[in-house]
Amino acid sequence: MGVVYNLILIVFIILATGLILVGIWYVVPATNLQYNEFKSNVSYGLPETSNQFYQNMRYPDKKITYSLEPDCDSEKIRAILEAMAILEEKTILNFVQSKNGQIIFTCSELPPEPEKSAHFVAGEGGPTEVLNTSRYSLIIAGKVSLYRSEKCDKPIVATHEILHALGFDHESNKKSIMYPITDCSQEITSEIINDINNLYSVNLLPDLSIERLSGNTSKLYLNFDITVSNIGLKDIENSTLIISSEGKTIKVFPINQLNMGQKKILSVTNILFPRSVRTISFEITTPENEPEITLENNHANLEVKS
Repeated sequence: MGVVYNLILIVFIILATGLILVGIWYVVPATNLQYNEFKSNVSYGLPETSNQFYQNMRYPDKKITYSLEPDCDSEKIRAILEAMAILEEKTILNFVQSKNGQIIFTCSELPPEPEKSAHFVAGEGGPTEVLNTSRYSLIIAGKVSLYRSEKCDKPIVATHEILHALGFDHESNKKSIMYPITDCSQEITSEIINDINNLYSVNLLPDLSIERLSGNTSKLYLNFDITVSNIGLKDIENSTLIISSEGKTIKVFPINQLNMGQKKILSVTNILFPRSVRTISFEITTPENEPEITLENNHANLEVKS
């Protein structure tokens, strides 16, 4: 009985080897398949620029929503609306009132107490939640507190604080509206206008990226670890990782939803592949080839050493 079993086993191995040699691909289901998810959140560490708190600060879309708290009187509301109208005229931004706005305006007669002002990056306004997507410092939420009345014909204070909520820091130029001390002759500089228009010229799109890829082979088996992320401006659903070689698909893995700033780590072991393979390609795709900011980051290769 033992001899018959051994003969059957030998015949099976020979047949299996022959099938592989003639190019029929067999993929062994991974014995270890695991997604680990995490978000990168930034409050520190990004390189500072001359005009912004962090590099490439922007909201996801050039249409930015806002809401007004009940404590804002008609005078301050008028200043807020006038300031936004000026920014809309000079830039490609569009402000839309909403019940749960991305920028929340509050008003009071007294400045916040020090222990209650931690949500401000500087002055009386700023981003309250920032997401590092690698490509952008993405502002998810901002807040402006107006407790000073306008002393000028133009809404200098409101404009200054809205620009803080858009990610702009103080400047040393006394003629700039972002100078820390208010003067009625101050203006929105051309540098700020250009920065806003350049930042928001990129449309509301996702941007899938292969951040890291490592792997090894053991005889006929492939093991790999890959990190994929969405460094764009929009969440994406049903993305897919395709592993192939010489135009032939080896294995497809669903990545599913990938939100802005989110990363997923995929660890896989024991994928069977032919001996002749020297380059294994990895590609992340979107459903029906949904547009992305760029496709340059969607591909990576592993070279199989002889």
